[in-house]
Amino acid sequence: ALYLSGRANLPGELLGRLEVARGAADRAKSAVPFLLDGVEYQLKPHSWQRYRFCLDHPRGRVGFTVSKYLPVIRVQPHTEFLQGFGPRAVVKWYRDHLESECGAVLLSVNRLDLFADFQGWDLNGDMRHEFVSRSRSLITFEENEVFTGLNFGKRKTGTINARLYDKTIRVEENGEHYWKMIWGENFDSTRSVLRVEFEVGGAVLRQFGGTSPEDVLDATGALWTYLTNDWLTHRVPGPDQTKSRWPISSQWEYVQ
Repeated sequence: ALYLSGRANLPGELLGRLEVARGAADRAKSAVPFLLDGVEYQLKPHSWQRYRFCLDHPRGRVGFTVSKYLPVIRVQPHTEFLQGFGPRAVVKWYRDHLESECGAVLLSVNRLDLFADFQGWDLNGDMRHEFVSRSRSLITFEENEVFTGLNFGKRKTGTINARLYDKTIRVEENGEHYWKMIWGENFDSTRSVLRVEFEVGGAVLRQFGGTSPEDVLDATGALWTYLTNDWLTHRVPGPDQTKSRWPISSQWEYVQ
């Protein structure tokens, strides 16, 4: 995930078109077509949280607001777009796309998700006590009494939370079969895929050099090092009463 916000001076002409389309969507109680830089979106008959104008496209969602207390633009690219084109190309596309309508747009990153996928580590719920985390919150997930993952931290803090879960199950449930193409020849269809994923909020990103998309993407290596060395680790249980002195597991060394 790479969630963006944009500061700009929205042209009156664009706001007028948005308001007309929103009125039509409200009357029809369904989405209506809306052209933005020649690209056809579907403008919804509802807000996107605090953004009155919600526009959907296969590449992602864009929101506009006239609030003085929020960035006027919000962007949430879809996973398929990010994985297919790469995050830097996605940022460039949205910047060019939006600036053609709004003039100069200052983009920043509100949220970044970093992940890596593995096969061969049979994680289970009994191993939850082997993790050392800076968060005190830990939730174990099961479906039909089958372990599916762990969650460290709370999303509502807007800082960091980590998820370790069976991505193979999600792929089948959500029809995300394009992941098998991304994994390519490395994927063994007879084994489950464990995803190790960190969700990082803007407050933390600022500590790593800023929230501009370029700064954030340049810092992903340093972020991954911090997240897997300092924020969360998996340990081999030992006699020491202090878990942080237990040795790092060989599985987690691959994650690092």
